[in-house]
Amino acid sequence: MQNLPVLRAGELTGFVHNSAAYELNVVQQPNDGRALSSPKRNARGAVKWPLDPPCVVELFLRDGDQSRSYLHSPYWFCTSEIEAVNNEALESDTLSGALTSSLHKVKMHDSRDHGFFVFGDLYVKYPGVFRLKFTVFEMRQG
Repeated sequence: MQNLPVLRAGELTGFVHNSAAYELNVVQQPNDGRALSSPKRNARGAVKWPLDPPCVVELFLRDGDQSRSYLHSPYWFCTSEIEAVNNEALESDTLSGALTSSLHKVKMHDSRDHGFFVFGDLYVKYPGVFRLKFTVFEMRQG
C-alpha cells in the first residue's frame, strides 16, 4: 500500500489525491427540492426548505487498518458544492446552509462502524437543475 505524504502545518488542507486510497459513496441524496421563496429578501424574510432527504456520503479508506481507526479521527471533513448540470454559470451563493460536515461514526446493521458525512441543512436559492459535488479532506500535521 502506498503511503500518503505527511503535510506541513501550512498544508493542512492541501490537495493530495490518491484515488486508490479513498472512496466516497453517496448513500442518500435528494431527487428534487424547493428554492428559497424569495432569495433577494433578507434571510429572516425568506422561507427556506432544506433538501429532503438530506445528503449522506459514506467514506471508505483503504489503508489496510483493520481497526478502522480513521473513524475516530476528528480531522476528516467533507465539503459540498453545487454545479449546474448544463454547465451554466451559477451565482456564487446558489447553495447555502451547512456546506461542511465532520465525519460521523455510526454502527450499522452489519455490526460494523461506518463513517458518514451528513448534510442535513442545505438550501438551494435559485431554481434550476443541479448536481452536488463532494470533496473530502483530512487535516494533517508533520
